[in-house]
Amino acid sequence: MNMKTWTVVLIILVLSALALRLAGPVRGAVYSAFREVEMRSATRDVAGWTTVSTPAVEVAFRGDPIIAALVLETAQEQLAQVSYDLRFVPEKRILVILHETREELRGAFGWPESEDAMGVYWGGVVRVLSPKAWVDTNDIDVISARFRAESTLGHEFTHLLLDYMTQGNYPRWFSEGLAQYEEYLISGHVWTEPYLDGKPPYYSYSEMAGFENLDDQAKAYNQAFLMVYYMARQYGWEKMIGLLNALSSGQSFGAAVNTVYGIAEKEMAGRWTSWAEALDVPPYSTEQRSRDLRGGMG
Repeated sequence: MNMKTWTVVLIILVLSALALRLAGPVRGAVYSAFREVEMRSATRDVAGWTTVSTPAVEVAFRGDPIIAALVLETAQEQLAQVSYDLRFVPEKRILVILHETREELRGAFGWPESEDAMGVYWGGVVRVLSPKAWVDTNDIDVISARFRAESTLGHEFTHLLLDYMTQGNYPRWFSEGLAQYEEYLISGHVWTEPYLDGKPPYYSYSEMAGFENLDDQAKAYNQAFLMVYYMARQYGWEKMIGLLNALSSGQSFGAAVNTVYGIAEKEMAGRWTSWAEALDVPPYSTEQRSRDLRGGMG
């Protein structure tokens, strides 16, 4: 970053600290400004890259144009689906940065070698790992089928749309749970399967508030998915849309749950716990997935 950019970032960080004590609209404006700085920085990083685009999505790449076209087509399809599900269409074209190797993707964030992500959303931009880095074949038909079924684009677009809808006004577990739920609806894919080794003990709701610091991230992600799954299936998708709208209006998550579902946040957590502990097998069995996929929003 140059000095001008660092100055802007410093100002935003100071304002962010002050905004914690101010009204929701002020916090939202500060958050939006910070995201804009991050997005402009990412855009400058790929200024010399080749791009392909539609009115909704632009893919920046430095590798195989056939793969870039596949990513663009898949991104367009999955963004349209997530936008429909969340009842929200972004005003700006979304930048998707296609990284050729895991090392390149890690390098964008200074991640250690242990990080094995296939995609990430940050600061208004989606980054995705080329399927050539994880599909062991040169057969484009196989690559295409695998990428459409296993890429995290729908997941990352859910993060992005939720972020823009609410200006960051959501708990981390909810964002991760909703993103997994959308990915599940799009492809039937579930990130983690702790049930393979027996049902794990669940984290308490207060522990989930510190989602990113939990020791067992596989369990935390699976629990976040199950919490959103329960809310969507038990109360219906329109209630979920109501919750997103309440968060977008600046209500806290607890207040939004109370407004939309008519119960306290802790009561919702208690109901989820009772439901989850009564499960003998995952609710998303093969048979249930076939019923849930596309059209299973109610």
